[in-house]
Amino acid sequence: MVKIGKPYKIDPERAKRYAAHYNILPERTLVVPTKILGEEASCEIHWEDEGGNAHVLKGKIFVTENLVPINPMAEFMIYELWRRNYAVAKE
Repeated sequence: MVKIGKPYKIDPERAKRYAAHYNILPERTLVVPTKILGEEASCEIHWEDEGGNAHVLKGKIFVTENLVPINPMAEFMIYELWRRNYAVAKE
């Protein structure tokens, strides 16, 4: 079950579709659900481009089964985006 405010990445099997639809870089993308809508979730998408510039899209819809929890050790850069934008704000 997807949890609001927690860090996710796009399921690698679905990444190409979301990359084309939202014009994002899936391997560098953090997805944070903000509202659960049945089997879908409204999410904020964060990523940094090759130049280190931060980008965010809000209110984008994802099928919840296409989201995978972030492993902080394996996806450190994506987890760090979440920590800077969400975890630190709550401390």
